[in-house]
Amino acid sequence: MRNEPCGHTYSKAGIMQSLRKKHEVKCPVPGCNKAVRAASLERDREKEVLVLRFERQTQGVFMASQRDAGAEEVEE
Repeated sequence: MRNEPCGHTYSKAGIMQSLRKKHEVKCPVPGCNKAVRAASLERDREKEVLVLRFERQTQGVFMASQRDAGAEEVEE
């Protein structure tokens, strides 16, 4: 979720948990004094795409390492 007033991005779960406790919270980014309200949040589609790409790459690396580890066991 992107805070429109300051442009900072947060996880939806984290920022919504903070907003459940209070109607308005201070931006959690150090040095930023902008307010965060539910109405000022918007989806950050660019960051969502980056996270999905990272997750796919990480999964691919994990699968390759698992495959390689399995091949090493067979060779022994």
